[in-house]
Amino acid sequence: MKSRMLKLSLFLALATLASAATIDFSFSGQQLTSQQTATGTGSLAFADGITTVGLPDLTAFFYSGTVVTSYFAAPGTTIQSFGLSNLADFALIITGASVSTFKLDTTPSVNLLQVFSVFPTSFGIYGNTGGDITGPITITGVDLAPEPVPVALIGLGLAGLGLWRKNRLSSSRALLRIKYFTPQSASVLPRFGGVC
Repeated sequence: MKSRMLKLSLFLALATLASAATIDFSFSGQQLTSQQTATGTGSLAFADGITTVGLPDLTAFFYSGTVVTSYFAAPGTTIQSFGLSNLADFALIITGASVSTFKLDTTPSVNLLQVFSVFPTSFGIYGNTGGDITGPITITGVDLAPEPVPVALIGLGLAGLGLWRKNRLSSSRALLRIKYFTPQSASVLPRFGGVC
Protein backbone atom coordinates (compact mmCIF):
# COMPACT_ATOMS: atom_id res chain seq x y z
CA MET A 1 0.00 0.00 0.00
CA LYS A 2 2.84 2.34 0.91
CA SER A 3 4.61 1.84 -2.42
CA ARG A 4 1.37 2.48 -4.34
CA MET A 5 0.92 5.82 -2.57
CA LEU A 6 4.52 6.76 -3.31
CA LYS A 7 4.17 5.87 -6.97
CA LEU A 8 0.89 7.81 -7.20
CA SER A 9 2.47 10.93 -5.70
CA LEU A 10 5.39 10.64 -8.12
CA PHE A 11 3.00 10.31 -11.06
CA LEU A 12 1.03 13.38 -9.94
CA ALA A 13 4.21 15.40 -9.59
CA LEU A 14 5.42 14.49 -13.07
CA ALA A 15 2.00 15.17 -14.58
CA THR A 16 1.94 18.70 -13.17
CA LEU A 17 5.37 19.53 -14.58
CA ALA A 18 3.73 19.88 -17.99
CA SER A 19 1.47 22.72 -16.86
CA ALA A 20 0.21 25.11 -19.50
CA ALA A 21 0.22 28.89 -19.64
CA THR A 22 -3.05 30.40 -20.89
CA ILE A 23 -4.01 33.72 -22.43
CA ASP A 24 -7.59 34.92 -22.89
CA PHE A 25 -8.56 37.75 -25.24
CA SER A 26 -11.58 39.55 -26.63
CA PHE A 27 -12.25 41.36 -29.90
CA SER A 28 -14.67 44.13 -30.75
CA GLY A 29 -14.59 45.73 -34.21
CA GLN A 30 -16.59 47.82 -36.62
CA GLN A 31 -16.50 48.56 -40.34
CA LEU A 32 -16.68 52.33 -40.63
CA THR A 33 -18.68 52.77 -43.83
CA SER A 34 -21.24 49.97 -43.57
CA GLN A 35 -21.40 49.94 -39.74
CA GLN A 36 -20.97 46.16 -39.62
CA THR A 37 -19.81 44.93 -36.22
CA ALA A 38 -17.97 41.90 -34.91
CA THR A 39 -17.34 40.67 -31.38
CA GLY A 40 -15.76 37.56 -29.97
CA THR A 41 -13.61 35.95 -27.32
CA GLY A 42 -10.73 33.54 -27.55
CA SER A 43 -8.27 31.54 -25.53
CA LEU A 44 -4.93 29.90 -26.23
CA ALA A 45 -2.56 27.66 -24.28
CA PHE A 46 1.09 26.72 -24.56
CA ALA A 47 3.73 25.06 -22.39
CA ASP A 48 4.63 27.09 -19.32
CA GLY A 49 7.99 28.86 -19.45
CA ILE A 50 8.06 29.71 -23.17
CA THR A 51 8.39 33.43 -23.95
CA THR A 52 8.42 33.26 -27.76
CA VAL A 53 5.52 31.10 -28.92
CA GLY A 54 5.07 29.89 -32.49
CA LEU A 55 2.37 27.79 -34.10
CA PRO A 56 4.04 24.45 -33.20
CA ASP A 57 4.21 25.51 -29.52
CA LEU A 58 0.45 25.98 -29.14
CA THR A 59 -1.36 23.22 -27.27
CA ALA A 60 -4.84 24.77 -27.59
CA PHE A 61 -6.56 27.62 -29.41
CA PHE A 62 -10.19 28.63 -29.66
CA TYR A 63 -11.97 31.74 -30.91
CA SER A 64 -15.72 32.21 -31.09
CA GLY A 65 -17.47 35.33 -32.32
CA THR A 66 -20.32 36.85 -34.25
CA VAL A 67 -20.39 39.22 -37.22
CA VAL A 68 -23.50 41.34 -37.70
CA THR A 69 -23.81 42.27 -41.38
CA SER A 70 -26.14 44.62 -43.20
CA TYR A 71 -25.45 43.90 -46.86
CA PHE A 72 -28.20 45.23 -49.12
CA ALA A 73 -30.18 46.44 -46.08
CA ALA A 74 -30.84 42.84 -44.96
CA PRO A 75 -29.19 42.40 -41.57
CA GLY A 76 -27.78 39.00 -40.70
CA THR A 77 -25.55 37.37 -38.16
CA THR A 78 -22.66 35.08 -39.00
CA ILE A 79 -21.17 32.85 -36.31
CA GLN A 80 -17.39 32.46 -36.35
CA SER A 81 -15.60 29.57 -34.67
CA PHE A 82 -11.92 28.74 -35.08
CA GLY A 83 -9.77 26.06 -33.49
CA LEU A 84 -6.11 25.13 -33.55
CA SER A 85 -6.49 23.35 -36.90
CA ASN A 86 -7.76 26.58 -38.52
CA LEU A 87 -4.58 28.56 -37.84
CA ALA A 88 -2.22 29.27 -40.73
CA ASP A 89 0.23 31.52 -38.85
CA PHE A 90 0.82 32.38 -35.20
CA ALA A 91 3.37 34.40 -33.19
CA LEU A 92 3.29 35.53 -29.58
CA ILE A 93 6.01 37.18 -27.48
CA ILE A 94 5.72 37.45 -23.71
CA THR A 95 7.66 40.23 -21.98
CA GLY A 96 7.54 40.04 -18.21
CA ALA A 97 3.96 39.17 -17.36
CA SER A 98 2.35 40.80 -20.39
CA VAL A 99 1.90 40.17 -24.10
CA SER A 100 4.13 42.41 -26.24
CA THR A 101 3.49 40.87 -29.68
CA PHE A 102 0.45 38.88 -30.79
CA LYS A 103 -0.15 37.86 -34.39
CA LEU A 104 -2.30 35.19 -35.99
CA ASP A 105 -3.99 34.36 -39.28
CA THR A 106 -6.60 31.73 -39.97
CA THR A 107 -6.54 29.70 -43.16
CA PRO A 108 -7.94 31.60 -46.17
CA SER A 109 -11.59 31.05 -46.98
CA VAL A 110 -13.84 31.95 -49.90
CA ASN A 111 -16.32 33.38 -47.39
CA LEU A 112 -14.67 36.59 -46.16
CA LEU A 113 -16.64 36.43 -42.93
CA GLN A 114 -14.94 33.13 -42.02
CA VAL A 115 -11.45 34.57 -41.60
CA PHE A 116 -9.85 36.18 -38.57
CA SER A 117 -6.48 37.80 -38.02
CA VAL A 118 -4.65 39.55 -35.20
CA PHE A 119 -1.74 41.91 -35.79
CA PRO A 120 0.40 44.41 -33.85
CA THR A 121 0.12 48.14 -34.66
CA SER A 122 1.62 51.29 -33.18
CA PHE A 123 -1.69 51.74 -31.31
CA GLY A 124 -1.68 48.25 -29.79
CA ILE A 125 -2.90 44.84 -30.86
CA TYR A 126 -5.75 44.85 -33.39
CA GLY A 127 -7.95 42.22 -34.96
CA ASN A 128 -9.63 42.00 -38.32
CA THR A 129 -12.40 39.79 -39.56
CA GLY A 130 -13.85 39.56 -43.05
CA GLY A 131 -15.47 42.60 -44.61
CA ASP A 132 -12.79 44.93 -43.23
CA ILE A 133 -14.17 44.87 -39.69
CA THR A 134 -11.26 46.07 -37.56
CA GLY A 135 -10.97 46.74 -33.84
CA PRO A 136 -8.74 46.36 -30.80
CA ILE A 137 -7.84 43.10 -29.17
CA THR A 138 -8.04 43.21 -25.37
CA ILE A 139 -6.02 40.71 -23.36
CA THR A 140 -8.46 39.72 -20.63
CA GLY A 141 -6.35 37.13 -18.81
CA VAL A 142 -2.73 36.00 -18.64
CA ASP A 143 -1.86 32.97 -16.51
CA LEU A 144 1.89 32.38 -16.74
CA ALA A 145 2.84 31.54 -13.15
CA PRO A 146 2.33 28.01 -11.89
CA GLU A 147 -0.47 27.66 -9.38
CA PRO A 148 0.35 26.63 -5.79
CA VAL A 149 -1.34 23.25 -6.12
CA PRO A 150 0.93 21.92 -8.91
CA VAL A 151 4.00 23.17 -7.02
CA ALA A 152 2.78 21.37 -3.89
CA LEU A 153 2.16 18.21 -5.91
CA ILE A 154 5.68 18.38 -7.34
CA GLY A 155 7.05 18.66 -3.79
CA LEU A 156 4.89 15.77 -2.64
CA GLY A 157 6.05 13.65 -5.56
CA LEU A 158 9.72 14.39 -4.88
CA ALA A 159 9.25 13.58 -1.19
CA GLY A 160 7.52 10.35 -2.19
CA LEU A 161 10.39 9.48 -4.51
CA GLY A 162 12.86 10.08 -1.67
CA LEU A 163 10.90 7.82 0.71
CA TRP A 164 10.58 5.13 -1.94
CA ARG A 165 14.33 5.17 -2.52
CA LYS A 166 15.04 5.13 1.23
CA ASN A 167 12.73 2.14 1.78
CA ARG A 168 14.27 0.32 -1.15
CA LEU A 169 17.84 0.89 0.10
CA SER A 170 17.04 -0.12 3.68
CA SER A 171 15.35 -3.35 2.56
CA SER A 172 18.28 -4.26 0.32
CA ARG A 173 20.74 -3.62 3.21
CA ALA A 174 18.68 -5.87 5.48
CA LEU A 175 18.84 -8.63 2.87
CA LEU A 176 22.63 -8.26 2.66
CA ARG A 177 22.95 -8.56 6.47
CA ILE A 178 20.81 -11.69 6.53
CA LYS A 179 22.62 -13.31 3.61
CA TYR A 180 26.24 -12.65 4.63
CA PHE A 181 26.32 -12.22 8.42
CA THR A 182 24.01 -14.87 9.89
CA PRO A 183 24.57 -18.61 9.65
CA GLN A 184 22.35 -20.68 7.46
CA SER A 185 21.37 -23.01 10.27
CA ALA A 186 21.85 -22.90 14.03
CA SER A 187 22.72 -26.64 14.11
CA VAL A 188 25.95 -26.03 12.22
CA LEU A 189 27.43 -23.97 15.05
CA PRO A 190 29.58 -25.94 17.48
CA ARG A 191 28.32 -26.13 21.05
CA PHE A 192 31.02 -25.86 23.56
CA GLY A 193 28.94 -25.98 26.73
CA GLY A 194 31.76 -24.54 28.78
CA VAL A 195 34.25 -27.31 27.86
CA CYS A 196 37.33 -26.41 25.91
